[in-house]
Amino acid sequence: MRTLSAAATKHGLPVPKYAFDGIYLNLTIYRHKQAAVTVLDAAVLDKLSKSERSGWEWLASKGHAKSASMRRRWGWTIGLPVVI
Repeated sequence: MRTLSAAATKHGLPVPKYAFDGIYLNLTIYRHKQAAVTVLDAAVLDKLSKSERSGWEWLASKGHAKSASMRRRWGWTIGLPVVI
């Protein structure tokens, strides 16, 4: 999975998502960066602002992020808790 994650990150795509269903592996590979937003539940999607959607796309393309990189990305001046 590291190779898939690295390739996705290199091309600015969301990191692939995987889950096990019994003996089967369910693998989701996103073809564009907006795909990470479209798979969210409709109730969650309706509550997101345009900037929050953009932030979700960015975070999905990274797979993980430290608060310092998030502060740099959005220009935050103080550390804010991130709840996902």
